[in-house]
Amino acid sequence: MKDAYEAIFTEIQHTREEASKAEWIACDPMPILDEPAFKAMEFIGFYTKDKTFIPLTTSAGLVGSHTVDDENTAIFISNAQQIDWDLKNSGFTSTTSNNVTTYKYQLVYRVRLRNEDPAFTEHTEYDTNDITSLSYRIIQTVNNEVQISQNKVLYFPIPSVQGYLGEFTFQKVDPHGGAVVGAEFTLHHDTANCKICHGDGTSVSTVSDYVAVSDDNGTVTFTKIPSGHRYTMIETGIPSGYLDTGRKYWATVSYDVTTVNVASNVGTVIEWDGTVLNLLPYDLPATGGTGTKLFTNIGLALITIPLLYFAVEFGKRRWGGLKS
Repeated sequence: MKDAYEAIFTEIQHTREEASKAEWIACDPMPILDEPAFKAMEFIGFYTKDKTFIPLTTSAGLVGSHTVDDENTAIFISNAQQIDWDLKNSGFTSTTSNNVTTYKYQLVYRVRLRNEDPAFTEHTEYDTNDITSLSYRIIQTVNNEVQISQNKVLYFPIPSVQGYLGEFTFQKVDPHGGAVVGAEFTLHHDTANCKICHGDGTSVSTVSDYVAVSDDNGTVTFTKIPSGHRYTMIETGIPSGYLDTGRKYWATVSYDVTTVNVASNVGTVIEWDGTVLNLLPYDLPATGGTGTKLFTNIGLALITIPLLYFAVEFGKRRWGGLKS
């Protein structure tokens, strides 16, 4: 009987120890939505108490102790898409007023709204977390006896955010201001120069290409471009009979505002005027160069040759007159 009671006692003690590990743990899952069915939020990383950002690519968690101003103890569990924050092993601050002590715990981390997903809808409220809860017990002394409450659950308020999709329109024209119809343009995510869009110093790799074609008025319109990214704009389809100028275009979409930057074929910055130019084969180059000099030299030659011929003829006649 003694051995049996000891075994039962050991099992009870083990059960209480295991249960206590789950107490004072805040469980914070990322939301996975049913309508529409996509993972709206992506966990990026934790911030330490001194506000240093630790990306998930570097570490999945923080380790601290239950000491004033010490670090938090928290981990992101990838397969569950959930943060577990262990308050009983995390640093805190405290204030006392009227014999009541208040303890404050704070965990800061970064998430990203996945607005590049096709299921994302602009101006829709998306929760940053799923149901977030804290499992705890209250320990207090009553009549010199320590009392431990039954397990309790506290639910946290859940904030929400909105995301944006950008758009912009421009005119496709020839050197005379005429509309160029049927020119195809592609916006491609500029992963080489968009190092902050993922939130951890890397680039989002899942942003799609976007294609638009100039209409009968030469108007090109891009819509529903995920905000927070930089794109290269390339003319992927030049209509027959037109030539490319060699200019380079970049579009940056930030908070629903699109900014376009332009550079010449030699890298000179050009102010964006809302148009993209195509050259015609018989038009002089818009920026000068050897083409202009060639036509100028030919023109001078056409003018100079008759003058030389006239001078030679005049000399012959004059010389001939003296001889006679």
